[in-house]
Amino acid sequence: MVLTVPIELRRELSHEPEYAMGYQIGRAKTPSGQIVRGYILNSSVFVSVADVSRADKDHNAMFLLNLGLLGSTIDLARTSVPSENQARVIDLEPRPLSSLKGVITIKAAELRNFSTRLEEALAGKTGAAKDAPITITGIGEIFKRFSHFKDDHRVTSGRGLTKGTFTTTAADALNVHTGMDAVHRYALPDKRPANKRFTISPPQRTSLQRGVAQPAYGESGGGIEVIFVDGSPDDTVTGPEVIPER
Repeated sequence: MVLTVPIELRRELSHEPEYAMGYQIGRAKTPSGQIVRGYILNSSVFVSVADVSRADKDHNAMFLLNLGLLGSTIDLARTSVPSENQARVIDLEPRPLSSLKGVITIKAAELRNFSTRLEEALAGKTGAAKDAPITITGIGEIFKRFSHFKDDHRVTSGRGLTKGTFTTTAADALNVHTGMDAVHRYALPDKRPANKRFTISPPQRTSLQRGVAQPAYGESGGGIEVIFVDGSPDDTVTGPEVIPER
């Protein structure tokens, strides 16, 4: 089941925290009145968990799912979507950043600029970024975000990031040469290539959580993931650059 998210809900969803790079999890009310659990991709497309699970095991199901996703993402802002193809209500599964297990605030006096090696060691010890302590950026740190969508709704009109957006470090992004590399390395449920690469250059003292993408959705994970707890200000995001799909 693939449904489009009504325009009035997209802005609201894009300002709620992600669950990992490029997606949220919630429940949608279908036009028939059924409540279905699924993934919200780019704040604009809802796909049921059941369909993603089937696609992981069946190539034909994968083809049909990708076909449905393609039809749901063609110029949504300008194309009239029939009501029978829209999700009526979406409720996100709660993930309040302030109450996540293991989250602590790092005092300003503890500010330090992580080297790549130290950063990766920290992430390896803390597991998933959602369970990591909050740290703050040093001078000149650069981050990357991979997305299937050129018009990624986590990027604001002022070219910043909304709160709770996932990225990775510039160092870890060097391991990603194709959009499918990003799918595998960051364990994404959407199996279309995440071949749009955004660059984020936040100011010093931006709040982050750093960790490692855990295995999920048939993917190994293992890449560094970084959550921008409060987002990033205007003029901190450039791109996207388009990399090969495969």
